[in-house]
Amino acid sequence: MFNTASSTQKITAFLAEFASAVEDEDGNALGKLLSTSGGPHIAPLRDEVSKVYNLENIVLYKHKSRIDEPWNEIALGHLKVLRELAGGDLVSATQAQNHFAQSFHNAFNNQTNWCLPALYVINRDLRELSIKADSLLSKDGQEANSLEVAARTINRAFTYCITDRFSALDKSRKWGTYYISALLMKTYFRLKQTNLCTNVVRAVSGSDLPDIERFPAAHRVLYRYHIGLMAFRNEEYTKASVELMYVLEHILAKGTARERATYLRNRSLVLNYLIPIRLLSGILPHTRLLSKYPGLSDLYTPFVRAIREGNVKLFDESFIENERRLIRHGTYLTVERCRAVCVRTLFKRVWLVNEMNTRIPMRVFQTALHLSGTEVDMLEVECMLANMIDKGYMKGYLSHEKQFVVLSQKDPFPSLDTLPLVL
Repeated sequence: MFNTASSTQKITAFLAEFASAVEDEDGNALGKLLSTSGGPHIAPLRDEVSKVYNLENIVLYKHKSRIDEPWNEIALGHLKVLRELAGGDLVSATQAQNHFAQSFHNAFNNQTNWCLPALYVINRDLRELSIKADSLLSKDGQEANSLEVAARTINRAFTYCITDRFSALDKSRKWGTYYISALLMKTYFRLKQTNLCTNVVRAVSGSDLPDIERFPAAHRVLYRYHIGLMAFRNEEYTKASVELMYVLEHILAKGTARERATYLRNRSLVLNYLIPIRLLSGILPHTRLLSKYPGLSDLYTPFVRAIREGNVKLFDESFIENERRLIRHGTYLTVERCRAVCVRTLFKRVWLVNEMNTRIPMRVFQTALHLSGTEVDMLEVECMLANMIDKGYMKGYLSHEKQFVVLSQKDPFPSLDTLPLVL
């Protein structure tokens, strides 16, 4: 129940700090004030806002001399979000956050880069609230489009960053481009609208931004992670490997237990995609590396062992057993392609056992598959051999009439890391 006589001390203190942050152009302070979750001031402020019905009067009139337009509307917008959150109405809070973000973007378009920390917080909160709101709406059988609406709002923030042509470089809003573009791509991935990421990348590539290495490390890592993820899903494995290796090398480890956990979680996200790519090149992860990430170790160790041993049966059994997990991890198709690497290992062992003879009967390869627990007829064996040669995994040709494999005398099994990752 609203109380007209309720104390507004917390609101007054918030508005004073807000006005000071704007006057001093202190983006970090403003960002902390406009967060919906961080800071010790949030809970008591939210509690007080829930008991006051005349927020507009307090912000727009009572403190009119302290906060100029459009900042007074922005302060009011944030307090309205807190009021909806205090009332437990997550959907209305998300709608209020979206309106608040749009108001901030309008003001941001006339500011310099001092506002960027606040821009990051507002849009990150908008995305997180939208995901939660959509989850509630879906459970209730209602249309869940909060995140789609949020994506359009975040896209506007991206536009205001990348198109700043009037501020001096050291004051430019362009310094927020990589953070916001990564947040936008992350949102598109969540919406399964990854095709829209292409527009973001094209805009970034075509702009006159400073060199990416001049941007904060966290922004570079976040952006290049999503570039690598896009390349992975488009089966551009060489590009994906370059981008993801960069990310892996630039994820910074920090001191606290929470920061260490975040570091390991972020590396695990990257390795989830990087391990299958490396398997395609015949590069097997060390046991010591996998031991640091139990989830990845449990998923990928059987495939690593199968490829190392040329154990096609183990590979096939592991693939069937882990189908659902691979789909959830987004690596199903890539791991499926790794089967050819496992077969290559087996066929290379056949060549070695046959004293590196360049002429080997096809039935010998069938026998090797049989001994490894894989039953195939001669026609399928011939197809497998033809596939190996076509991919460049083996150098030679097949004599269908004589049922022989004729291998190259020089390097009949080229190193996989010399072959293009286009299958």
